[in-house]
Amino acid sequence: MPSRTFVAFPLSVPAARGYVEEALQDFPAELRETAALLASELATNAVRHAGGQDFEVAVRRSAAERRLWVGVTDCGGHDPVVRRPDVTTEGGRGLQLVGLLADRWGVRRDRATDAKTVWFELAVPDAAQVHGVRAVRGT
Repeated sequence: MPSRTFVAFPLSVPAARGYVEEALQDFPAELRETAALLASELATNAVRHAGGQDFEVAVRRSAAERRLWVGVTDCGGHDPVVRRPDVTTEGGRGLQLVGLLADRWGVRRDRATDAKTVWFELAVPDAAQVHGVRAVRGT
């Protein structure tokens, strides 16, 4: 599984987004852009809430299941919380966005290292869907 470690610094967020875009360069643009956006939201959370420790971004595709998995791992002590900020509040909507755009998402904790991975999955369209062609069954 390809992965890359980033320093917990605000400039690492666009770098993490770029990493996901590059890792998915052969994927459809819409899927690549959604994955990069959601990864940048999770990277932002890692920078803000992981106590200044580095974070890792991993990208994995399951060909058999036609799923794309992206995870952001950090050593922050708390599980993420979906917030419901007022409309005038800046920030606090990253996990809402993940929940809206991802097919699935969750948190996995490694008890040995106390690291947590916040991950999401997106469905990968087949080639026929990518090119706007529907497969038709013969009779």
